[in-house]
Amino acid sequence: MTRTRHGDSSPNNSTPNLSGKLANKPKRKKTKNVTICQGSIKQVISKKLIKEMNRLQVTVHDIIPKLPFCRLIKELMHQFGADRIQGIALQGLQAAAEMYLVQLFEDSNLCTHHGKRATLMPPDMKLVLTLRSRYDNIAVDSL
Repeated sequence: MTRTRHGDSSPNNSTPNLSGKLANKPKRKKTKNVTICQGSIKQVISKKLIKEMNRLQVTVHDIIPKLPFCRLIKELMHQFGADRIQGIALQGLQAAAEMYLVQLFEDSNLCTHHGKRATLMPPDMKLVLTLRSRYDNIAVDSL
């Protein structure tokens, strides 16, 4: 069993030669990370995630898919006894639902940063919902 300079084995050896296969494999690209400092919190975010966030901020199309949202609304309407809804009303409901969810996540993210954390947790969302329900009741009562 003589070996050559490049690590190739002789034809009598039963182990396969892997040096040629490994050399031809393309190297994986490493994702570059960006460090964002917000106050005392440092977050490491991949460039791919930042690119997707920027793309979603620029777009004007709906984030929630139309067909599943339509099925959900029809199921809810069926429970209340209504059968039909106009397309423009469905679009309005979807826009309002998306706006509500986006604002909920924005406020929850503020609670997360106030707690000097980088991860959004359920207590943050519960706090936002509790505060919103209190102020919504005050606004309704004052009218």
